[in-house]
Amino acid sequence: MFFTYPVPIDRFEFVSRIGTPSSYGEVWTVRTKTFVPTSINSPSVGFGPNTVLASKVLRTRPGVITREEIEEELRAISKVATQNHRNIVTVYGSTFQPDPRTDSYYILMELMDTSLDALLDELHKKYDFWDYWFHAAVPYRYGFDPCDILRGLEFIHGLDEIHRDLKPANGIHDSTKASV
Repeated sequence: MFFTYPVPIDRFEFVSRIGTPSSYGEVWTVRTKTFVPTSINSPSVGFGPNTVLASKVLRTRPGVITREEIEEELRAISKVATQNHRNIVTVYGSTFQPDPRTDSYYILMELMDTSLDALLDELHKKYDFWDYWFHAAVPYRYGFDPCDILRGLEFIHGLDEIHRDLKPANGIHDSTKASV
């Protein structure tokens, strides 16, 4: 389900921030307050009340991040993340909220269980460094296949795009897949 119109952000409750904010923005767990249709033309199709999603919030910052830079990022995200690839997080749509101080863009996407960064921290606490890095089976015990990240990057590059912020915190994972 993809939104075909700018969804009013006030239809979502911002529950909790996920991870650490970056220079571009931050990611939040959000919950729909009421039924949110994905199309004005099909008002009965959409997300029901209390549906939990993730929202990346991008904000312009004068002299640092411009509206054009964010719109270029949104163009690339919409090109890549609406292709239904197993190793790319699904984006449902985005919306824009103008503000006199800073414009805000909200990208609504599927919520995953954890990040690669958090998974690596957890593994580091449980296993000796040498055991972890030289015994490839350890990540698989946690349902993580490192090749999933490479498959996602290969797909992105095949669309003539690059991932401009590749880091463990942006490798996200749930019980069924790892995505970028």
